[in-house]
Amino acid sequence: MAVAGGLDIFFLLCLGLFGQTKIPHEVATASDSQIRKPVMSDVNVTNSPDVDASVLCALVQAGNNPLCYQGQLPPSGEALTPKLLVASQNLGSLPRGSRHLADERLEVVKPDHTIALATEYRLRIHLQGPAVTGIATSQWQYLGDKRLTYHLNDSNHVQNVLTDDQGPYISVIPRALGKSELRILVMFSDGGFADRRVEFDVQPGQRQPAKLIVGTQGEPNRNAGTIAAVLNDNPDSPRVKRSQVLELSTTYPDLTGRFEIKPEFASFSVRSSKLAPVLRIEPSTGRVIPLDTGHAIVTTNFQGVTNRTCIMVGREGAMHAERPGCRDLLEDGEKIDH
Repeated sequence: MAVAGGLDIFFLLCLGLFGQTKIPHEVATASDSQIRKPVMSDVNVTNSPDVDASVLCALVQAGNNPLCYQGQLPPSGEALTPKLLVASQNLGSLPRGSRHLADERLEVVKPDHTIALATEYRLRIHLQGPAVTGIATSQWQYLGDKRLTYHLNDSNHVQNVLTDDQGPYISVIPRALGKSELRILVMFSDGGFADRRVEFDVQPGQRQPAKLIVGTQGEPNRNAGTIAAVLNDNPDSPRVKRSQVLELSTTYPDLTGRFEIKPEFASFSVRSSKLAPVLRIEPSTGRVIPLDTGHAIVTTNFQGVTNRTCIMVGREGAMHAERPGCRDLLEDGEKIDH
């Protein structure tokens, strides 16, 4: 987890990579089949998608491709299949001293509604200025109300600019629930770069994950399986202050990496070895609150997918006296997720 401080490391690397290293891309330049070819009419087209598309095409091709200015629209009522306008390319041997901030060249249209986790969102952009040579994005998530952010795993991407019947966009796959921030870095051929940020609110949506992972702060990438928690009557004990916190994430069959789930979006149920609960889960944070010695199965549910974790509660200094592994609490067909 990296707390934000100015440009993040990924963006700083991009400033170097776009200037020195060739970035893999599907198509280096737009071709006849990759460019939307609008037709002008006598209607007001000042802010139309057609003008946006042709202007962006001219910008990214440095005005050298006549196909940007000719052609025809799809038939009325027919949606335009997304087309590639520009792929991130090698900037060449641009001197480092020529790099300068040019935020005014990039306008980002902020979403006016919530967007869904792990589902493509087409973020509308408007570009002006010299030819675009590269676009990179990085996702960050807010920590409470302090407006601190941390960088989300697997969220760094070199972007292509595409267009559809609503104009130019970049494709974003939200990787965490709640309030998030997308940072966009655009590099131009004259060394200018635009660094913009846009906030969006991510909700669960309709997609069911393939897998729900319940880990801990130390190892969020894999299922914890069995966790030891300390019951201590002294609230100032260092062991109590370092109490266990469940970290939730999901995976999807067609997407890479983990998608972070805030505990407030999941539900928890506890099955204890005693009549009274031996622990509870703080629903807003996923923190394990020990109440008595014993062991319990915590079942976590998100979007209909469940995960079972065994948590053993003992007093400090006597944690390893007995480790039953919650086998006595499992019902037919159940297992602890490792």
